[in-house]
Amino acid sequence: MKQFTVTGFINALHVTVSKKALLLDPKCDIVFKAIFTHGKDGKTALLGFINAVLDLPVHKKITKIEYLNTHVQTLFREQKKPVMDIIVRSEEGQLINIEMQVEDKDNFFYRTQHYLACMLHDQSISGEAYSRLESCIAINILDYSLDTGLSCFHTRYRMHETTSLTAMPLGLTEIHFIELPKLIEYTKGILPEHILARWAFYFKDLPGNKYPEILAQILCEEKEIKMAEDARIKVSLMEKFLYSYRSYQRAKWDETSSRIYLREKALREGRAEGIAEGKAEGKAEGKAEGLEAGLTEGSRQKQLEIAICLKAEGIDTELICRTTGLDINEIEKL
Repeated sequence: MKQFTVTGFINALHVTVSKKALLLDPKCDIVFKAIFTHGKDGKTALLGFINAVLDLPVHKKITKIEYLNTHVQTLFREQKKPVMDIIVRSEEGQLINIEMQVEDKDNFFYRTQHYLACMLHDQSISGEAYSRLESCIAINILDYSLDTGLSCFHTRYRMHETTSLTAMPLGLTEIHFIELPKLIEYTKGILPEHILARWAFYFKDLPGNKYPEILAQILCEEKEIKMAEDARIKVSLMEKFLYSYRSYQRAKWDETSSRIYLREKALREGRAEGIAEGKAEGKAEGKAEGLEAGLTEGSRQKQLEIAICLKAEGIDTELICRTTGLDINEIEKL
């Protein structure tokens, strides 16, 4: 086992407790995967979380899982991001994909169905022995709300007959969405009773610590959640993981910076085109002033969008202020 150097340990401890960006939010996908693949505590915690989501009868609860992907690779700038979902197989053969998603940047309904289709397709079967196919379950934890019109924070989707709503016999796919922003409305800010709501409360409240008494009670009463928290603390002190974490964060910041640059470029080109068209058409001074005012407001709106994007990435408020030119109080209200 690798021995930590004193300097490495102190540096790891320092960045863990002193900088907001390195508090290791469990909603960060690389941290999420590290927690639930770290030793016995992580595996036991993951098993408890899966059972909380599936809500199976006691005699059908999953008791063993096998990891099918655990590696959180070291990142370099020229590399693509590693896959940060967790795939396990239960003792009954079920394939379960667990993923944390903090940004609403693609259509997750299509994406999760595609993943499940791939999981079904990739299973080895001989001839037409389709009965050997194992069921595939997707568990998606989202730090944003889906546009479903439903207020509950946990939704489950299966194939069913549309008239009677009877489940399809021997259905092979099941999709779960856990929408963390809907949690506080669900719990009304009090200690939740259901174990899944307690898990969601842990994910959502830990970084901001808005309800420390509730979180402390959850950690005291739920041993699997406490194991997850213990694993989070352990990985936060691992020098090797912190290197991967910082590399991953830099890659995300580079991506964000690129998006900002492209938006700014489009804004500049749009402004230049608008001015050129205004001159070409010989617009009156009043109309030109109106155009300038519109461009100014458009620029401000773009800066707000950029600030929201940067804030979602966990970038320091002061840095966002310097990047966008917005007032710090305005950024904190976003």
